Order: sequence, then structure tokens, then C-alpha cells
Amino acid sequence: MMVTQEVLALSRRWLLVALRERLSLLFSVLQPAVWLVFFAGALGGAVDPRVVGTGDYIAFAVPGVIAFTVVGNGVTAAMPLLFDKETGYLDKLLSMPIRRSSLILSRFLFQTGMNAAQTLVILVVALALGFVWSPGRWGCRRSWWPRPC
Repeated sequence: MMVTQEVLALSRRWLLVALRERLSLLFSVLQPAVWLVFFAGALGGAVDPRVVGTGDYIAFAVPGVIAFTVVGNGVTAAMPLLFDKETGYLDKLLSMPIRRSSLILSRFLFQTGMNAAQTLVILVVALALGFVWSPGRWGCRRSWWPRPC
């Protein structure tokens, strides 16, 4: 459909803009992993397992770092649209025969991809630090879970 073409074309534009600024892209993808290494390394030995609820501080910190990353990205996701407005490029986009919702959807699609990339990097670094994923008490109630409770 036409909306799909518009959204994919605008998402490609966001990707090209990000790829042109390689240092910024590298920093934004690796920064959450650096937080994980910093917090796991600096605080891992200082936290009482009785307070955290587990002896594995990395397992405690990973969901928090992922949540912090996604929320932080959500807060700053519209900044490039603001820069386009300041430079006048947004006016050019709005004068084209495209749906205005395509601008928002394309940014959402791009930001979702960035969140996925950052989460993947966080999980790879966490696995390298010795993170072992456990479903917790709710995971055993799912019928699709491969191991017995």
C-alpha cells in the first residue's frame, strides 16, 4: 500500500541520517551496555543479596538497564523531528503528498529498531558477563516453556 511505501521510505531516511553520524550511532547503541558493565562491575560486589533478592546482580540489573534504555529513547525519539522543523526540512516534507501519520510511524519504526539493537547489545554483553536467564516464578506456568517447573 501507499502508506507502507511512505513509512519505509521515511524510515530509510532516518536510517541514512543515523549512518552518516557513525560516532553518534555507535555511542547510542553501546551506551546502555557500558551502563551495564559499569553498574554490574561497580555495584555488583557492594549490594547485599538479601536486599536485591538474588545473588546475581547482573540478573537484577539487566531488566532495569533495558527499561531505562527504552524509556530514555522514548523521551528523546522526537528530537530529530524538532531538528527537521528548525532547519525547514519538515516544511518540505509536509508539502509533499504524503500522510502526516507516515512521518510519525516512520520515526516510531526506526526508534523501535534502535531499541531492538540496543537491547540485543545489552543481552550480548550481559551474557558475556555471566548472565543466566531465568523465567522466574511465572515462567513455569506457561504451557510453551520447554523445561519443567
